[in-house]
Amino acid sequence: MMKTCQNCKAPLNNNDSFCPVCGQRVNLTMSAFSLIATFFETVFNYDSKIFRSLRHLAIPAKLPRAFREGRRTSYVHPFRLFFITLILFFAVLALNDHQIDIGNATMISPEYTSFKDDLHALYDSVSAVIDTSCSQQIRDSIGRRVFATSPINSDTIQAGILKLFTKDSLRHTVSGKDALKMSATELKDKYPAYSSFELFVIKQQAKITSDLEGSIQFFISNMLWGILIMVLMISFFQKLAFFRSKAYYLEHLVIQNYVHSLLFMVLTLLYGMKLIFKWESTPDGRIGLLVIIYYIMTLKQYFKLGIMGTLWRVTLLLILYFVVFIFVCLLIFVLSLLFF
Repeated sequence: MMKTCQNCKAPLNNNDSFCPVCGQRVNLTMSAFSLIATFFETVFNYDSKIFRSLRHLAIPAKLPRAFREGRRTSYVHPFRLFFITLILFFAVLALNDHQIDIGNATMISPEYTSFKDDLHALYDSVSAVIDTSCSQQIRDSIGRRVFATSPINSDTIQAGILKLFTKDSLRHTVSGKDALKMSATELKDKYPAYSSFELFVIKQQAKITSDLEGSIQFFISNMLWGILIMVLMISFFQKLAFFRSKAYYLEHLVIQNYVHSLLFMVLTLLYGMKLIFKWESTPDGRIGLLVIIYYIMTLKQYFKLGIMGTLWRVTLLLILYFVVFIFVCLLIFVLSLLFF
């Protein structure tokens, strides 16, 4: 009986170690050792797709040209490489996040926090006695001086954010404790001068103020899909800037995927080393300059333009990139404010 491949059923010779059609190993075993050996052989093989793609990623325009010319099976798909490097970057960034010192919060001991809570409770009990003699703003001003901060339990939230929506945003104040603990209906009953939307925004302000580090993490996590929007938009602008080349939008999207993949890979390595060696800062500015040079060389070689023709287009695209970045950040900020 002729020997066949277990995967594609192609006929095999007796001396075949791998299937000549699909490439699967002929002699398969169910041992844990063989499974682990296959994993390391596939992932850490120097000539595997991921390592070959990362090596050639550093060469401007090499991978975009290979994709255009149809040499695709030797490399990781550009979209898959983009998502791999993006997820790796945000994973390393999340590991570095605990080192961020927000308002010296990392230096506050549990004993100090307990003492501060007791002090807040004492101040609130005293402030209740003088409710009839002082306004809320005066009491909160005293509280800020006593605590040298703006405690959410005692502070009053001025609806400054509402300047975006109404001209008369500072006509009233809302207690931070009320904004945190009351429901929307209770807030509306106590502060009827505000609309339901204004009270909702104030309530979100209170949540963000009380958990600033958590709100920043929430904002950063939403940057994942924000970056996707940026890449799609800047690819469209790049197509307009190079409209004479008659390249497809997909080609421009592939170029942007590779450029961003290089950026995320370098930043992942930098922030990884920062985490391991406890660096205080990373040379993000110089990395950005190197990526811009890489971008210029990629476009120049891919579209075969002169250096001046490439430079003015890249300058325009960088300006548009900055505008798109600000737009996406504002969009994510508003959505984070509404849904945090």
